Amino acid sequence: MTTTEHTSGASDEARRLRDDAARKAQSLQADATEQVRDRAEHVKDSVAEDVSSVGDALRTASGELRKGSPQAQIFGSLAEQLAGFSDALRGRDVTEIVGEVSAFGRRNPAAFLGGAALLGFAAVRMVRASAPEATPTGSVAMDRPAPSDPLATPAVQSTPATPVMTPPVTPPQEDR
Repeated sequence: MTTTEHTSGASDEARRLRDDAARKAQSLQADATEQVRDRAEHVKDSVAEDVSSVGDALRTASGELRKGSPQAQIFGSLAEQLAGFSDALRGRDVTEIVGEVSAFGRRNPAAFLGGAALLGFAAVRMVRASAPEATPTGSVAMDRPAPSDPLATPAVQSTPATPVMTPPVTPPQEDR
């Protein structure tokens, strides 16, 4: 074999490896995209179900209030709007929803940022509401056992009043 044939063979091999790597990367990207899309669909369906549940609760509350009262009318109207929103959410693809939200953000940046801030505040309130027991200052008591657990040990261990002394160890001596 000549040097030209070696160079040509190496070049062909490098091209083949590059093409294989590109195909594998595209396949991995497609798999990851599909997984993200599936997860987003699951979240979308979960949100739609939660919105529907809130609407049902408002409808029930509206039915238990005095018929014709302003509160009953407001709750009934909110329930209907939430039911419509839930149905619209279920009937759309995630990519379609993302496109609409993105377009809304470009058309109305202030409203978009305000809505994002409200969602952030709501998320923080939900996280705080579901957090473990809090101390009066609001910080979470992670280092203390729950008061209802009689077998829990305290976080601070007491030290013995008198130190425990161990006798010194002397090595055995050899006879000479």
